[in-house]
Amino acid sequence: MNLRRRHPGVRTGAELTTGERTADYVRNGMGSWPFVFVFLATMAIWAMYNGSDGFDPYPFILLNLFLSMIAGLQGAILLISAKRADSISSEVAGAHLVEHREAAGIDRGQHGTDRDCCTLGVGDA
Repeated sequence: MNLRRRHPGVRTGAELTTGERTADYVRNGMGSWPFVFVFLATMAIWAMYNGSDGFDPYPFILLNLFLSMIAGLQGAILLISAKRADSISSEVAGAHLVEHREAAGIDRGQHGTDRDCCTLGVGDA
């Protein structure tokens, strides 16, 4: 028996666009320890191989170019993922507000105004 309920405002799987799935996948990968260790190992190997007579000697101009491009892409991907997470949070918060109002019996007809959920029971006589 599955006790978890899926929120109707949260899209998953095939409901997501290819860009949203990619952004989530890359974000989850970038935020992991394996990514950090692979990144550090790659930097160490690059520095050892190119230290003096490699194809990208010491100031590592090519490496700096690659790292700048990666940082630009990571920033954009993280913003895309954050925007999606914010929309999910907004949908869930809106649904919780509606559920709370319904459970408390608050509507425009009962009080004459559309009260905020934070004023429940305050000043009601």
